Amino acid sequence: MIEVHFTKIALDSLDEINTFLKYKWKQKQIDNFRNDIETFIQSLELGIINYPHYKNSKIQFALLGNKQVTTYFVKISENNYDVLLFWANKKNPQQLKKLLK
Repeated sequence: MIEVHFTKIALDSLDEINTFLKYKWKQKQIDNFRNDIETFIQSLELGIINYPHYKNSKIQFALLGNKQVTTYFVKISENNYDVLLFWANKKNPQQLKKLLK
């Protein structure tokens, strides 16, 4: 069985995004975003991995929440994935490069 783990940065960034969404989005949009996350996790757990790679690295990414949030993840072993980060796409991309190094 494939396991999906979340790094501390991933959990912190998801919490930050959720806090922001409570103030800016309607409940239906928040629910849709949460469903996107669940679908993404299930696709990893089921081995349905067809996501692009980030700049020729081992890091892959998926767009969530109507493409407003990108999640970055990496395959650690045959049965393990680490979710590295949830990134609000309107943030400064220079910060993203630093976090993914």
